[in-house]
Amino acid sequence: MPAHPFTLLTYKQATVQKNYHVFIGDDKHYYSVPHQYIGKRVELRYNETLLEIYASSIRIASHSRSKKSAGYTTLVSHMPENHQFMQGWNVEAFLSWAQSKDQVIHQYVEQVFAQRPHPEQAFRSCWGIQRLGKVYGIERLKGACIRAIAFEQYGYKILESILKQNLDDRTADQEQLNIPAHENLRGASYYH
Repeated sequence: MPAHPFTLLTYKQATVQKNYHVFIGDDKHYYSVPHQYIGKRVELRYNETLLEIYASSIRIASHSRSKKSAGYTTLVSHMPENHQFMQGWNVEAFLSWAQSKDQVIHQYVEQVFAQRPHPEQAFRSCWGIQRLGKVYGIERLKGACIRAIAFEQYGYKILESILKQNLDDRTADQEQLNIPAHENLRGASYYH
């Protein structure tokens, strides 16, 4: 009799996603693959504890299985160089930076994370927000955050747009819509 019981392997085909990960539906988890394989078909072989990923019968990655739903298991060596600089990033670091600058900026960064299903998806946006603080200054960044919060818009691009158009010095409630008088426009009294 063998010393260990037979281990059943599951075989599946997958295409490496643009984020250089493959998805295992059983775990609802993403596992990294060397970025050179983006868009290529690979074979997944896994049991209860181990996942192996093969391309043309050559093993290109191996991971311990994770049961963290919607999580990512990523090896730094699988990342393209332009993603490796993000390796030290985490939610706490971005929130700590924001708190050290201003309470409004902290509130805004919290909402940037809250708007994304996975915190990792907000890292690049938060890094851009930090950069805007360096380029435009913290006071202007705070003004842009106030304006964006008023419109419930959260992300790097909206702040960049506000700052480029110099809209950060006006609050949303200060602006009045200049609607011309017209016979088809009805006031509030029309509906009561």
